[in-house]
Amino acid sequence: MRLRVLSLVVLIFCPAVKSWKRTRRTWEATGQAVLLTDLHLDRYYGTKDAFVCTDSTSPRWGRKKCDSPPRLVNDTIKAAANQLPRPDFVLVAGDSVRHGGHEMPQSWADIGKTMESVYGMVETAFPTAYGIHGSPLDPHTKAVITVAGNNDVPYDYVLNFTNGDESNPVLKEWTKAWGAGLSAEQEDTMSRGGYYASEPIDGLIIVSLNTVIYSTKHLCEESSADSPANQACRVVQDPFGQLSWLEDELTSARAQNKAVWMLGHIPPTVGSFSGSQFWDSQYASKYCSLLSRFTDVVKIQLFGHLHSDEFRVATDSGKCGNPPMLISASVTPIFGNNPAFRILEYDVNTKELLDFHVYSADTLDDGFQENLEWKPIYSAKELYNIDEISVPTLQQLRLEMLRNDTLFNEFRSIAYHTGAKETYECDYTCRGQWYCYFGSHNVQDLDACEKAVPSLTPSKPQPSSKPQSSSTKPSPADITTTTTKLPGHTLSVPLFIIIGAGVAGVVLLTLIICSIRFLLLRRAKKNFKLRYEEDQDELENLLAPDLEEDLDYILMHSKNRNGGNNHDDDDDDD
Repeated sequence: MRLRVLSLVVLIFCPAVKSWKRTRRTWEATGQAVLLTDLHLDRYYGTKDAFVCTDSTSPRWGRKKCDSPPRLVNDTIKAAANQLPRPDFVLVAGDSVRHGGHEMPQSWADIGKTMESVYGMVETAFPTAYGIHGSPLDPHTKAVITVAGNNDVPYDYVLNFTNGDESNPVLKEWTKAWGAGLSAEQEDTMSRGGYYASEPIDGLIIVSLNTVIYSTKHLCEESSADSPANQACRVVQDPFGQLSWLEDELTSARAQNKAVWMLGHIPPTVGSFSGSQFWDSQYASKYCSLLSRFTDVVKIQLFGHLHSDEFRVATDSGKCGNPPMLISASVTPIFGNNPAFRILEYDVNTKELLDFHVYSADTLDDGFQENLEWKPIYSAKELYNIDEISVPTLQQLRLEMLRNDTLFNEFRSIAYHTGAKETYECDYTCRGQWYCYFGSHNVQDLDACEKAVPSLTPSKPQPSSKPQSSSTKPSPADITTTTTKLPGHTLSVPLFIIIGAGVAGVVLLTLIICSIRFLLLRRAKKNFKLRYEEDQDELENLLAPDLEEDLDYILMHSKNRNGGNNHDDDDDDD
């Protein structure tokens, strides 16, 4: 009987699950795009004018502490094109130029030529992504979308403010490098402020931000930070009017029911290398507050600059991790990572990011190999066992990395330096620091988080890169049996647990109902049998006297016919 009940449950639920999967395949149509960042092409690689690698015998594919030789940048872009020949669009998140650009022989001219070279390689590798998404009225709208980084200027982080009503000399050079694919409106905002908006596919707007002007290292002139010009920079409320323009763009997108992706170079967060804050607080606060009002419009934030593969997330209003922020690894191997690029997968209907795939080539063994072997190193869904790229899933992932050393080690060994071999030991205290990096966007957030994260005291003391919190440390038993709620953070329950609990509840309820129904039917059958037997007895009792009278009558009548002979009639012969 139990098997029958179980079969009934399977018949009830299995068709629904199968139909749901079919529906997901039908309606969740996906689009794909390529993301490259921090290419840092060194035009003079292997010569006396190169950045570090000045020897002609330098590794052909580059090495740690050196920027990218041209062949590495070109091979990376070709590998991306081989993996995804016809992307919906291509994103380049800044720093196309090598470090120390002002030391190149032609300085600013070399910077412009480097950006043009990178853009030319992208155009050549992705011919279908150039101009194909333009409207009939504006056929030059491009699907190769880029931003500038802090090394795309003559001196690192130096960009003078202008009033936004006229072209800026540096921004005009940026526009010149990319101008072949910019519309008239894009050229205008690009030359005046270093920002623009694109709509590579219907319903999705990519906002390219100028983040150099928000950096804590930004200068208006190459001189002391205390110079009058640089002091004046720090009191400008809205450099180039970008934040006001951004608010208008987001308002317009909402009115037209369109989604927005943010693309920038320097992320508004705290760096995991130094623990320093990247954006000036006044600009970070305004930007994050603005995005918090448009979480229904802005689906994702995409940045580079760190050269490592990371993410940032927050659930508090006004925090920059809502919507989620993804930070991509670099092409240049200068800081020890393998060169990498990303393939983004998104829902073409909602424009939500569903997954991303990271591809990398190992150049760190020697860099002298004849050819690079590009391999997929991970998918976010597979490595982190998540269903989507969203605030709840990344917040849960952040918490799991704190508690699960195996998961965190996979992040460090596979994702962080894109498969580069490294020796890295990280105890609970160390993972607690990373937990705070993943959720902090300024030093105040970082300090508050580090004070709140409970420290797990190891059996043997281990050195830590940062001072221990002076607060009382709970024991391992306390950590496993209690839940710590950090200030400003909500620990969410994974969606699959909620769904699993719901399904289990429905199945259990169905089993209970079926069992009750079976017992009721069995009892009813038994009662019916008893009542049937009682009715039969009662019927016989009622009919018995009448039957006896009828039998007596029949016997008497038979005797009369036979003349009192009590024997059967013989057959008559005719």
